Amino acid sequence: MSRVGVRAIGSALTPCRGPLMREVIGYDGSTFAVGDRVEIHPGTDLWMMGARYGTVRKIVPTSEDRVRVEMDKVPGVRSGPADRFRALRTRASKGRG
Repeated sequence: MSRVGVRAIGSALTPCRGPLMREVIGYDGSTFAVGDRVEIHPGTDLWMMGARYGTVRKIVPTSEDRVRVEMDKVPGVRSGPADRFRALRTRASKGRG
């Protein structure tokens, strides 16, 4: 079952679909949502080629919580599991919890 996109109803966990699926967990434990800036994992070919940052365009609720990211230096949208990306935080938001 997915780490996010799950809500408790009574004592059972039920997968969420649609508007309830708002945030996913990145490889460093941070959460991000559609519209957030992210960095791809340093162990990927795209990162090695310089396409490190992008903007989340869509979250697809599957068993791996796939995200679609529009990368800055590569045309088109790239898709991958949420734990292949991490949220970028500005200095002002790092201190907030």
